[in-house]
Amino acid sequence: MNANTNIDLSVVHDAIVADIKAAFPNLQTVEFYREDRKSLVTPACLLELTELEADPDNDPGTEQLAVLAKFEAELVIGFRAQAGSMAKAKLSIRMLAAALEAWLRMRRWTNPADPTKKLTTGEAMVIGAYQDDFSVMGRRQDQDLSQFEVWRVEWQQRLHLGATVWTDEGITPGRVFVREDVSADLDGTAVYFDFEEWAGDVACIGGQLGFGDCQPGDDITEITP
Repeated sequence: MNANTNIDLSVVHDAIVADIKAAFPNLQTVEFYREDRKSLVTPACLLELTELEADPDNDPGTEQLAVLAKFEAELVIGFRAQAGSMAKAKLSIRMLAAALEAWLRMRRWTNPADPTKKLTTGEAMVIGAYQDDFSVMGRRQDQDLSQFEVWRVEWQQRLHLGATVWTDEGITPGRVFVREDVSADLDGTAVYFDFEEWAGDVACIGGQLGFGDCQPGDDITEITP
């Protein structure tokens, strides 16, 4: 995750729905927090964000709160309409759950505002898929789903809540130099630094410390105390 990790939870919800619909076009219903189960059109994927657990060990250093967001997808198919028999329904729902959790592995969500980019969340960490005789809503037996086969897929993703103190303002530096050697005159009146250009991904301005356009191995300058 980069430094600019501002995230809108409503956008995350919309992106999850859109990506699941695109990847699983046979699903007739893909929704968060659905209340009406009696008129449910199946196959269905009923979604809920169930936890936002603080994750202090992964503080982003941006004055945001790192959390592990837990999502649940309740997959529902009918005994007759989709499968033709209870046995086929049981196999079909397991195959659907397996396909969803495999697809979720390391998943990040398409940014609705720019489909060429992903939202600034962590990658999806799949917890597992489980047979579910209880609805996601309230963890109680759901009489409206008694005629269906239901499995639940769970995953977590790291989110940063709140506004970041980092911005994209300023000039992106192009070169960085690291200090190789330090030497001093015997009388201590001058100190000499030898710098070598850093070849890694991190970049900053070669003359940042006032040493001008340095080259690897050069005696850069002298500093008088």
